[in-house]
Amino acid sequence: MFVPFTVIQTSVLLIPGFFFGASPPILACPQSGGGWDAEHHVNGGFRAYGFGFSLAAVGDVNQDSIPDYAVGSPQATYQDQGQTGAVYLVSGVDGEYLQILYGSSADARFGHSVAALGDLNQDGVTDFAVGEPGYDLMDGEDLIPDVGRVQIFSGANGNRLAQHVGENGGDRFGLAVGNAGDVDRSGKCDLIFAGSAQAGAKLFADRSQRLLAAFEGSWTAVGGMVFDRGSGDSIPVLSSKVQDRTLVWDFDGERPLQEFPGGLDFADAGDLDLDGFGDLLVGDDPCRIWSGATGDLLLSVHGQGRAGFGQSVCLLDRLDAFGLPTFAVAAPQNQDLNRESAGSVFLFSSSNGEQLEIYSAGRSFSYLGSGMVAGSGDAELIVGDPGPSSPKMAGDYRPGKIMFLNPRPWIFCPLDQVSMEAGGLILFDFNFPDSEHGTEKVVLLSYSGPGVTEIGSLQIPLATDPMLMNCLNGNYPEDFFGGRGPLDENGDGSAFFRWWPGLHGGMVGRSLGCAAFSFDPGSGPRRASQAAYVEILP
Repeated sequence: MFVPFTVIQTSVLLIPGFFFGASPPILACPQSGGGWDAEHHVNGGFRAYGFGFSLAAVGDVNQDSIPDYAVGSPQATYQDQGQTGAVYLVSGVDGEYLQILYGSSADARFGHSVAALGDLNQDGVTDFAVGEPGYDLMDGEDLIPDVGRVQIFSGANGNRLAQHVGENGGDRFGLAVGNAGDVDRSGKCDLIFAGSAQAGAKLFADRSQRLLAAFEGSWTAVGGMVFDRGSGDSIPVLSSKVQDRTLVWDFDGERPLQEFPGGLDFADAGDLDLDGFGDLLVGDDPCRIWSGATGDLLLSVHGQGRAGFGQSVCLLDRLDAFGLPTFAVAAPQNQDLNRESAGSVFLFSSSNGEQLEIYSAGRSFSYLGSGMVAGSGDAELIVGDPGPSSPKMAGDYRPGKIMFLNPRPWIFCPLDQVSMEAGGLILFDFNFPDSEHGTEKVVLLSYSGPGVTEIGSLQIPLATDPMLMNCLNGNYPEDFFGGRGPLDENGDGSAFFRWWPGLHGGMVGRSLGCAAFSFDPGSGPRRASQAAYVEILP
């Protein structure tokens, strides 16, 4: 029996990079096509509270040709001391702990932040920095609380290579640490770290750890750039010769400085504007991409009230529809509409800021995305989920974890081109999650390229055109089979287009797009696949 569908809103692609009538993403729809699977995960061990709060890709520490990771656990306990914190070097193969480093004292929060710095001591292994904002300094017989410190460790053996300690109580150095790029043009990565507003931020050279620049108030530097945490405007940007503090360009930041919360993150955005200079992705709300050459704002995306939006960011290898990278922004405190889960990761296009996908924690007392890095090998994205701030919040012991995630399109097509003259068989396989077994698949076709068609609260990643509307009404092109039908016990199904030679000449030069969604007559549209495209050649 035919079931009518209502198209609520559509957005149709007109010119690459520009959308007309684009509708805002709907949180009730977890994906605008496809889903995410956890290839595997690594749980924090006994007393590793907060495991996954911070995360850094440290390269191949154990020389097995697979990247490894530094995982911060700032609430971990050691020898019955309260929340000394710890950092675990984790194998990218099987999650084995390669090294464990602990904080110095109770409440030190060692591992609140971590950053990979490259091979500073030239032993062939990546070294890394760890923030310890709760570190207390003994000055003679006097204890100065919460001065904080940042330590740099060898990735090969865990030996400390250098440290930077705060001077005043409450400086809390180590709330944020980062790789600032090669600011002094020495060929090595430099270190940027920040504390509270009173402490500001400091930029140090790589191996010598010589102070290159110090910034008052709540500022942080990335690759020689300085951003005001309060306004997001760039204040002065220093040239590569940081020592002479040459002003390259600046903007007037008029808003008062705010305390640096340690949640601000930053990542290399590549050369998005193709001017030969690397651009910068800065996590905040809104999350912004800045030109590395001029400081112009290239793009911003807003959190729309999602708690913690921008606490971690990273650039992914996946390209959007216009050939530019996608980027991920985490909102670790975000809750879904039913308040059943906490923490979400949002994927955006760097072409136009369009939200592409959402991955949510799916359980209470999560803090998904507090730490996050781009993956490699069998995982596109690696996210930390440190869980509750204390076991009492969850009612029991619940260690944090890191998850290795990969997207699943739920649609597969062996062909990406077909000749109008030669013809052929275009086969579409659908592999929805097992939970969709017994629901009906509804296949949609479109010849108008990428876009979004909303059916109820579900976003279908196809532009709306007459072919799509005909499919919705059950009127499929001649020789297209399998447009409707139940998904099997594994959530799988198929459809095919018998493309006879010489027919469909009007489609030459276009791409045939196909996507499907699962439909339950009792509850309506449920989940949508991504779109697969087949180019029609002469």
